[in-house]
Amino acid sequence: MTRTEQTLNSNKRIGVHATEGSISESVRKAKLADKMGFDSIWHSEHYGELREPFTSIAALATATNRIKLATGVIGPYTRHPAIMAFTVGTLDELSNGRMIFGIGAGNLTRLKNKLCIEGDRPLTFIKESIEIVRQLLTGETVSYRGQIFQVSELTLGFNPIRNKIPIYIGATGEHMLKLTVRIADGVLFSMATSLNYVKYATKVMQEEAKRIHRDFDEIDVASNISCAVSEDSDLAREAVKPGIISFLSRPVRGEDIMGKADLSTDLLVPIRRALQKGDRKEALKSVTDEIIDSLSIAGTPDECIKKLKQWRTAGVKLPVIAPKINYEETIKVLAP
Repeated sequence: MTRTEQTLNSNKRIGVHATEGSISESVRKAKLADKMGFDSIWHSEHYGELREPFTSIAALATATNRIKLATGVIGPYTRHPAIMAFTVGTLDELSNGRMIFGIGAGNLTRLKNKLCIEGDRPLTFIKESIEIVRQLLTGETVSYRGQIFQVSELTLGFNPIRNKIPIYIGATGEHMLKLTVRIADGVLFSMATSLNYVKYATKVMQEEAKRIHRDFDEIDVASNISCAVSEDSDLAREAVKPGIISFLSRPVRGEDIMGKADLSTDLLVPIRRALQKGDRKEALKSVTDEIIDSLSIAGTPDECIKKLKQWRTAGVKLPVIAPKINYEETIKVLAP
């Protein structure tokens, strides 16, 4: 096993989200995570909900020294891959080689409803985007003609600090998981992922790696995990409910999450019925302990440490926790 593979398979690696709140709050969180020895800090892209990720990462890069900086994830529908390559290469230079590029289809329903963009052919969009980004980051002149994107004799215009920046795909379905194995350095599972889903997804990826003769140890397996640590276990469990219902409320996606978690889709009925009536309080009450335990890490410090180990055992090499309350306490408890 190479040094890189040993690093990916270390049982101490852990990442953290710092996407909610102001830029100054994100900087404060990033500084603490950097000091506490966290592997990486991830910034999501949600149209109309969060700060712009690339600008935010630039701020985090100038405020930290060691921690890796990752997009988790950027969609391929609103930026040409050449523009993404310029941005990622620039941020890698700014951070002195700490950039991770996470790309994924994202929430296609929100993309359509809010930006009026049809998120069709996600596999092709992701594949071509990664191919163009990779080629441009070599520093060479690139000509590319795909089904969607074209580039003609284009260069970055500067020498990248690294010609191979790690690329992760935000994957959910079987085809995207297999694409990850074929062309990416790692996978990033979505929030509201379950332990059962991790086992399913890693099996799919291991089988694809075997089929194409790639060493699975070369592929990082990261997962976003909604997390809340408190001496008051009930308070912690309440804190993760809003994020959970935001995923379970989505048609098709909610059913898929429950199915992969081996939970009955009947549990969705009272949640969605309450949301349709505008009764968010009742919807939160309808999120059962079974759902919370399957889709998050929440509870006392000891409970959360134990739960984190279960995620690692299931196959997650890099847990990426998203603290919902008590940010400082949470990362201190779960720090490597």
